[in-house]
Amino acid sequence: MLIPMLDEPLRLRVVVSGVAEEPFHVQARPDWTVAMTIEAIELQLLATTGVAARLVFVFNDTRQPERMIPFHETTGAFFEQDDLLWAFGETYAPSTARLPPSEDTSALAKIPVVIMTGFLGAGKTSLLNNLLFQQRTLKIAVIENEFGEVAIDNDLLASHALSVADELIVLENGCMCCTVRGDILGAFASIRDKVVQGKQHLDMVLIETTGMADPLPIVRTITNTPAITGSFGMKGIVTVVDSCNIGALLAEENPEALSQILLADLIVLSKTDLVHTRGELLDLYDTLREMNPNARIRPCVRGNMPFDVFYQLTSFDLQKMALDESDDAFHAADAHDHCAADCDHDHDHCDHDHDHDHEHDHAHGPAKKSRHGAKTSSFAIVLDDYAVDMFLFAQWMRRLILPGKDGDAAKQRLYRCKAILTVEGVANKLVFHAVGDVVEREWLPVPKATGVKVVFIGRHLMEATLREQFMAIVYKPPHRPARPTTMSCVGLPTWEAPLLRRMTQYLSSQDVLRLAAASHGMHAALMNVAEPYGAAAGVTAHQDRKHVYVHPFVPLPALASFFRAWRLAQVEPAGMSKVLYRSPAHVDAAAVAYLELARLAEASSRNFLMDFNWRQETLDTFFATPTATTSSTLIKTEYEYEDEDEFDPVCDVIRFRLFLVPDAAGHRLEIQIVGGKTSSQVYQVSFHSIHPTFQVHVAIPDHRMPRVATKEVFYPGHPFLHALQTERFLRFVVRVKPDGSGPLGEMCGCC
Repeated sequence: MLIPMLDEPLRLRVVVSGVAEEPFHVQARPDWTVAMTIEAIELQLLATTGVAARLVFVFNDTRQPERMIPFHETTGAFFEQDDLLWAFGETYAPSTARLPPSEDTSALAKIPVVIMTGFLGAGKTSLLNNLLFQQRTLKIAVIENEFGEVAIDNDLLASHALSVADELIVLENGCMCCTVRGDILGAFASIRDKVVQGKQHLDMVLIETTGMADPLPIVRTITNTPAITGSFGMKGIVTVVDSCNIGALLAEENPEALSQILLADLIVLSKTDLVHTRGELLDLYDTLREMNPNARIRPCVRGNMPFDVFYQLTSFDLQKMALDESDDAFHAADAHDHCAADCDHDHDHCDHDHDHDHEHDHAHGPAKKSRHGAKTSSFAIVLDDYAVDMFLFAQWMRRLILPGKDGDAAKQRLYRCKAILTVEGVANKLVFHAVGDVVEREWLPVPKATGVKVVFIGRHLMEATLREQFMAIVYKPPHRPARPTTMSCVGLPTWEAPLLRRMTQYLSSQDVLRLAAASHGMHAALMNVAEPYGAAAGVTAHQDRKHVYVHPFVPLPALASFFRAWRLAQVEPAGMSKVLYRSPAHVDAAAVAYLELARLAEASSRNFLMDFNWRQETLDTFFATPTATTSSTLIKTEYEYEDEDEFDPVCDVIRFRLFLVPDAAGHRLEIQIVGGKTSSQVYQVSFHSIHPTFQVHVAIPDHRMPRVATKEVFYPGHPFLHALQTERFLRFVVRVKPDGSGPLGEMCGCC
């Protein structure tokens, strides 16, 4: 180890592969950490060349060209005057957009959640220990998931590190990836209560998962559980990768390891000091970059690294995504580029030539495509001046995020998708982000965005098929005059959009369409009426057996799409005279269900729309008593058909009721069927929930079973139970079809 004079600045020659091949000089202090020297290099590159770069690996080409320099060490320990620092990194498009300051200064402002995952022995505990020990200003709560009878990792965490953590909760003898138990909800509740009652500020909740965990179910729980989302928000996924042993896991295509890498927002390469050559390290980088084109990649030695990158994760921040688009930073594949900015060759990978003036030969040569990366791909669809049918897009994405069952579709896995979409009739853009089957969407202002942009990242993606399917749900809107915010017609006063909004509440949606067709001015004004991103308090949408009143939530151009879906779905409301939609999200969920029913429509199948209701006092008792059983109202349906042996049509009456029965993990859904023994024939029955926050699908092959215990079990706080508690009913489409007339068909491809 070198021992420099601390008062004398170090003058280093620097080469950044693919960006600055000619050496340039940078001054650093010997007592700076290597991370601080790297930051100085990045700032100088940006100031002198305009290239924004993040350096991933650095080497001393003068003295130890094969040994990666750890970022946490001091610069003077590895460099002397005029040594050549060789760096490898990735360029990116810097964003000048900034999020507006938050107006929420209360203790209940959402607390960011980071999931740290990684395979067994990757070094998660060492990393967590150093994270807690190195920083002294941030308050971090840790939820540690330990698989086994004893929380071994709890003993490994240094006591001085635990004193820094605001809260440590160990979940024993259970894996969060397999089941979500009450203790994880209790962990978040404990943290929330401590913040509220103590009026304390908390900077982050960090979940360390067991090595066998697929992070997706944990993300799903955090983003979909109302008891958690009210106070906490996902920030990102950090995956710790063992540089020495990851090759074997990838060779056997270990599904957990693949999922952890492909879903990561930050990949931490541990044990990089044990990798023998620079070429091996860069090959590993290439493999990981092929598999995950978006994640930041950072090295780590014995759990030490600069931890500021943990707090810079923004993958789940839709507002940041919209701001980046406004700043022209949302580009085709959103991938990092580790080539020179003006190179003219394929940017999938570059040739890194590391021959320098010394005797060591460590030329990296052309990067070879790994078989893992070859199966992983990303592509973008960018269409200017196009708009998307919001309901068809929602239906398509719901089917796309679920694995197929046959042929090439069964191999396809979509790990990430993000989109910024123009919806005709809406000023804001539909900003969409999916991580596996966890979907987030929001209507946000994106001033510079025009048309539609969507990026797909996954394995075995059928690009040609996906492009063809996407083109079927977009269109070029007809050219119309600029949309006014008021309407002025001959003989009529100038009407503001809010006034029109109030007036049209008393019209059916069919009448709104007729009114819009009366003149260009009226059409332009009515384009402002819908508020798909949230109407005023108390505004709802509904429909009865004759008329539809969904225009408060549905943009004018999308009304026809909703009508078409409802008509082709051939849905019969059962046990209700009016179908109520409480929010735009409820209309979206219904439209997707109607589109699926329209796709599966056939003569012998009947589709009944049912709201299973509960009395308020019944629900109060049920939610106050964890071991209680509850049941809904009983709903009657009639299946009528012509029988050639009968003079009059045959009518079978079947009634349905929902039960929620205590189970070890929560409450199990059971379905009561009345009338099975008196029916003239055997029926297949399937239940499909209609709700924006959950999906439940139950297939019953024989309706003569008086009571069916389903596989659906809902833990306390599940969106299903939350919807029941807050809305007092559960909406399902119940499909009935005679046995022997062919299968019912699969709604959304998941049942």
